[in-house]
Amino acid sequence: MSLFNAALEGDLDKVNKFIAEGYDVNHVRKKDGATALIYAAQGGNNDVVGRLIAADANVNQAMNDGRTSLHIAAQEGHD
Repeated sequence: MSLFNAALEGDLDKVNKFIAEGYDVNHVRKKDGATALIYAAQGGNNDVVGRLIAADANVNQAMNDGRTSLHIAAQEGHD
């Protein structure tokens, strides 16, 4: 499982493990420009979103189409 999948699925334990192992929370996927924070926002996983932000995830990082994690969360109907 990747950090992206753990974030999307809301698996906070795995996200914490990836962070503890030194994974870059701001890693950008080349094909769409997404980050783990964007995936967590898409899944409505507030605990994971909070943890990634606490680990210095860039809340302003935009995907290739210009959407940020905030845009994605709103589009998916999440708070």
